[in-house]
Amino acid sequence: MIEQLLSHKDSIPYALAIAAIILATTVGYMLGKADPEVICAKYVVDLEQCEASQREQSLELAECKSKGAATQVFDCKAEINKAVSKALKDHKDIVCSD
Repeated sequence: MIEQLLSHKDSIPYALAIAAIILATTVGYMLGKADPEVICAKYVVDLEQCEASQREQSLELAECKSKGAATQVFDCKAEINKAVSKALKDHKDIVCSD
């Protein structure tokens, strides 16, 4: 039997190539046969987690911006009081002068 194989040395690489093609086709079919929902489930879960994280970060950003705006208002309270007092005084002067 070995003598028969050795007498056809030229056909051995072709036989190996054909066997490799058949094996690759079979394995590819078996791997490709999986349900897409099973394959994509991990990606769907990751997407939902990323969207939830994005929503939380947006809320945190809005909260930080609102706190920053409130801090600026409290820092400007003295200036606002001066401006309101001046406006009221000017209004009183205008109304009373008539």
